[in-house]
Amino acid sequence: MEKKIARILVLLIVFLLISVSVFYFLTAKKSTRKFEQFKNGVLFTSDTNEPIELLKNFSKKETFFISPQLTMENSTLNSEISNNFFLPAIVVIAGNDKNAVTLGRVYSDSMLLVCETNMGNPKTRISITKEDCLSFLKEKDAVAILVDFPSESNALDEVFVGENFVEIKAKSFASLNLMTIALLEEMFPNARKVIDSSNERVGGLGFG
Repeated sequence: MEKKIARILVLLIVFLLISVSVFYFLTAKKSTRKFEQFKNGVLFTSDTNEPIELLKNFSKKETFFISPQLTMENSTLNSEISNNFFLPAIVVIAGNDKNAVTLGRVYSDSMLLVCETNMGNPKTRISITKEDCLSFLKEKDAVAILVDFPSESNALDEVFVGENFVEIKAKSFASLNLMTIALLEEMFPNARKVIDSSNERVGGLGFG
């Protein structure tokens, strides 16, 4: 009798374990993209081609639009996205003799107001209309790198690569930093060296 009860308990435990595994598999958040590649712990996805191959081709482009989301209401968010994306992207892209055009998309209450840009000149800072800004981001001869503020509502940490743009979708600023560096390294293998050199030259900004 005791052996029979023990056998039943074992079967119940096995059934519960299988049920939990099936439930996790069915409910786990997964990418639905056509192409997926993991590099350095980061998920790169695309619907057009192998994302890593697309990124290597991007490195041949001359102009890059670096476009973070900014806000009128929260300077802390602006500082975080600057340190974890904006600065390392500018340093690496410009450090590889590319035209780094900043296009900060300024929002208020989830509405895009204007864009702040340097027009490719580090000493310039002007505001342009959102229409002009969006037009720049659609240029086929350039690469646009877009980043919105990290959000837990994102299904997962993902670097999505389109035909002439990249979107970094992060769940936190910590993961954004990791994803930014991984992205830059795929386009420019010397990215880490360029960042380290810049940090030493300016006394250590601490990004990257």
